Amino acid sequence: MRTGDEVRRDILSEMRVKLFEEFHRNFTRKAFFDKPWKPRRIERRGSLLLVSGKLRRSLKATVTHDGLRISSSMPYASAHNEGYEGNVSVRAHTRGAYKARRRVKGRMRRVDVRAHTVSSYTYKMSLPERRFVGDHPEVRRMVTDIVSRHLEQWGQELAAKMQRHARSTNNR
Repeated sequence: MRTGDEVRRDILSEMRVKLFEEFHRNFTRKAFFDKPWKPRRIERRGSLLLVSGKLRRSLKATVTHDGLRISSSMPYASAHNEGYEGNVSVRAHTRGAYKARRRVKGRMRRVDVRAHTVSSYTYKMSLPERRFVGDHPEVRRMVTDIVSRHLEQWGQELAAKMQRHARSTNNR
């Protein structure tokens, strides 16, 4: 028969798997469960929040001593999840050589752009909230289902053990 700590560990383990799958599905849904993400102002390559997939792959779910922790190693994860409005500083850097299309003598031509140094600068950034991890009624429902199912099973195990014990004491 399982102990209380084993039941708790089983509950947290199942919650880790189930919630992690659902948070990953939010990237496919392009929504936080039933709340769609705000679309980009300018359409670009890739899906919303999934140009390279690094953010999605960086999500980690770990069971801790006091519960479940979902985290990301990407520094911009919280800015996307919670939204961000503020100034961003860019350090001075060197931009490598590349080819570009530029207007030369009235016609568009491909030109070589040499490597050059870019000075540091600051710009105002406004990222809308595109939540992919967090609290939601659907999350609470899943947690409630998992906990109640495990506690019900544990209760049945306890009842069966008590019945076996009662039978064995009556047979003496």
